[in-house]
Amino acid sequence: MFIHLTTHSAFSLQEGLATPAELVQAAQANGMTALGLTDHNLLTGVIEFVIASKAANIQPIIGLEVSLNDGPVMVFATSLEGWSCLCRLSSAINLREDPEAPCSLDMLASYSRDLIAISKQPEQLKEIFPGRLYVNLQHPDEAQFLSKVAHQLQNKINRVVFVRNVLVEVFGILLAMVLAA
Repeated sequence: MFIHLTTHSAFSLQEGLATPAELVQAAQANGMTALGLTDHNLLTGVIEFVIASKAANIQPIIGLEVSLNDGPVMVFATSLEGWSCLCRLSSAINLREDPEAPCSLDMLASYSRDLIAISKQPEQLKEIFPGRLYVNLQHPDEAQFLSKVAHQLQNKINRVVFVRNVLVEVFGILLAMVLAA
């Protein structure tokens, strides 16, 4: 079974184009039984996502993409306590003087209870997420130490930013705006 864990909706400004409901519709059309939503620093689309997921009989996986100094980490709630930690983490990030600055490891650690983490840079997160940390493998050459396994898993985690091919051009324009900023 293949599912997308790290989708970005239109609530991830300049990163995603589809609404949470459109993401769920695309997942249903592709026979997925679950779908993750990991908007950047925000949980704004979660209510729409959960409502659409339940209506489509798809298991919603609620998460958050958090920027760290060494790159992003995706964190997912495993319980009601985890959901509470996601809410508090998102609020703490967005109430800082500069919400776009990387999140500190101390802040992440203080809201890590009942969260699972996925990262390309797991070394710095081992103590924060003991037994709950997974490596994000998108390209086999990024994980040569796992050579055979990496080749088998190379397409298991992909970031989704649009659900219809017609949005490729729109995403290109969006990307150009980001790069020009």
